[in-house]
Amino acid sequence: MDLVDRVKALATRMAGEIKAVRLEIGSGGAPRGVITYDAPIEAGTVFTSVLPEGVISADRQWTLDEANIPGETGETYTATAAGSLKALGCKLSNPVYAAVSIDMPEIDTAEIVIVSLPIWSATLNAVRAGERNGRIMVFGDSIPRGYYTGGINGFGNDEASKNLTALLADKITADTTFFASSNSLVGNGNMGAVAASDYDARITDGTGWDNTEVYDDAGMTTGAYNLCIVGAGRTPLTFAPDHQTDTIEIYYPRAPYLAGDGFNVDLVAGGAVTFLDAYNATATFQKTTVTRAKGTNVWRLTPASSDMTFLAGFVAYDSTKKEITILNASWSGGGILDHASSANSGLPLVGIDVFDPDLGIIIPSGNDILAGATEASYKAALNALIDKLQSLNSDALVVLPPPAAPAMGSMTNLRTWSTTVAAAQGVPMIDLFDVFDYEDAVAAGWYAPDGVHVIGAGQAAMSDFIFARIMP
Repeated sequence: MDLVDRVKALATRMAGEIKAVRLEIGSGGAPRGVITYDAPIEAGTVFTSVLPEGVISADRQWTLDEANIPGETGETYTATAAGSLKALGCKLSNPVYAAVSIDMPEIDTAEIVIVSLPIWSATLNAVRAGERNGRIMVFGDSIPRGYYTGGINGFGNDEASKNLTALLADKITADTTFFASSNSLVGNGNMGAVAASDYDARITDGTGWDNTEVYDDAGMTTGAYNLCIVGAGRTPLTFAPDHQTDTIEIYYPRAPYLAGDGFNVDLVAGGAVTFLDAYNATATFQKTTVTRAKGTNVWRLTPASSDMTFLAGFVAYDSTKKEITILNASWSGGGILDHASSANSGLPLVGIDVFDPDLGIIIPSGNDILAGATEASYKAALNALIDKLQSLNSDALVVLPPPAAPAMGSMTNLRTWSTTVAAAQGVPMIDLFDVFDYEDAVAAGWYAPDGVHVIGAGQAAMSDFIFARIMP
């Protein structure tokens, strides 16, 4: 995106966000937004509107209790009689922005500031400066995971079959300022009989792999269940990233009963082998980082024994090229109450610590409504997930899902409860329910035949809205 386009985009975003201006009372104070007064106001009291930074002029309209005050369109408003004023405000329209010189220094040297996402803003500045990678983690159900019954599952080899996280990575990279990747696996997505290789074309998992195995000391983990391999005659799991890599992070549970178990990690092309020991005196959730020479590497994980060996996920990247890594921790059938489970060392809420995101994108699920979640249980779970992210110095963004077929039940409670929690937590929110016209989207092929799962152009539309909110 060139400079002119960036300035236009910034102006468009600012215009969309302006709802009210700061107000000054006489010569003292500058409270923001709408002012509410219960005490009597003296006749002649002057209220002055102050334009936001970067706006040099705008049309004004003063309001009282959200209704326009006839004829009051100036910079100031003067109370005409003693009495009580409540919810006094001033709205802007047709803003004119300060001129920006095309000859100004590189705009990319300016600090990135995204309103309401300060931690993520700092992360983007660090990534752009080449200091470290940034990490986004998505928490949702089968829709962001990319699954739908009887159709293409998740990440595929063409645009139509890519899920939300893969499309978002493509969009960030296409903007040229940043490089983004979704070369990762987080849990098995609760895919049941669907093999990981069926879900993700970059993976091969041969004989002996089980997608439904539950690890005794952890049960569900971040991203649903572990991949498990057990028994003789097993073949390795391989992963072929879609760009050059030199590093892979392996996530796996360790426990006392896994003595002698683990993985041997190497490249299909051969070379050094690294052993990942699954034994530990107490149950824990482990991340181990393995490095090799940079190249078009195909990573291989081979079980070290014929006993149970569990794999919770992996992330591959090029350590010489700082990137935004997008992890998809969503799973089919999952809901916010599932993501907030924290009973022991491997469960979803605890596992977030090890994956260590900078931004958590939370996409509430109709599965909670179908499962009979109460207002109290749902709000407690969403609060717990947001609290966990914030405790890890991570920003959170709540994205209300698109509408679904009537079989999903009423989404009214989901939207109301989510909005209440997000507002109380001061967390930004996108409401995709409002921007997806269900009938038009179905007619355009944005939904699978079941009318619930968003596919193809629908996934791309979701990624567009999220991109516009999280990137400069």
